[in-house]
Amino acid sequence: MRVFVDSSVFIYGLEFEESNSGIIYNEIANGTVKAVINEKVIEEVVRYFGKRKGRHFAYLIESQLRRVCEVKQRQDYTGEIEKWRGKIKEKDLEHLATAKEFDLEIIAYDADFLPFEEYYTPKQFVDELGKKSYDVEW
Repeated sequence: MRVFVDSSVFIYGLEFEESNSGIIYNEIANGTVKAVINEKVIEEVVRYFGKRKGRHFAYLIESQLRRVCEVKQRQDYTGEIEKWRGKIKEKDLEHLATAKEFDLEIIAYDADFLPFEEYYTPKQFVDELGKKSYDVEW
């Protein structure tokens, strides 16, 4: 199963191992779920962990994301960016464009994606995988 995974899932998954995002992170690392991300997701995750845990830890996470995820470049989904501009906040535009271009579900903990049928919270996605989920959405 290929899905677009937002930075929020990686951040929560790494910070809170016993969470729905943690389950998803493990499924990605084990190869059960194929995560598609873009360079912006990597930038957001690296920026967060660089501030919280230092640049060395952030570098390790970046390396792991590049190894276990399919990383799309901006030129791969540029056409979708203009199509969806103004329909979602600018911070999420590239993520939506990536998901739309490659016909992917969006796994995120972000209410800005609520209007889009592709959107699943981490809890909803874990339930869809048939795994036992935690009571929290993330």
